[in-house]
Amino acid sequence: MWHFRDKGFFRGSWFREAFGAAYADWSYVPWKACLDAHGLLFDVPSEDSLARIVRFTQDMVLRTHFVSEYGMTSACEDFAETFMFFLRYRHSLDRFRNRSGVFRKLRAVRRAVRAAARRHGLRPISALN
Repeated sequence: MWHFRDKGFFRGSWFREAFGAAYADWSYVPWKACLDAHGLLFDVPSEDSLARIVRFTQDMVLRTHFVSEYGMTSACEDFAETFMFFLRYRHSLDRFRNRSGVFRKLRAVRRAVRAAARRHGLRPISALN
């Protein structure tokens, strides 16, 4: 709903920097970018490389960079899942410090919420200060 009501805000560089693509870029698949960055995206994968991809995806990519498997489907779904985590855990974001990608995204969402509140003249919520 936030994106629907304020599309321009989501076109800002903050979104691409945090989530790796434009909000509406459905061609971007975040988990593929993570695999590619770690040399695990193959044109014709072997049985061994498939096993490595599965282990890597389950262990590192999902745990470190995404709050859920569904968040790995696109940048906008990654945002939606991360925003839900932000709302739920906004009082204790430090619990995600050891998940560097998740923690970075949660902090970006916190900054976005603060910026949107200022833009709309809303009083700051104590949990966001």
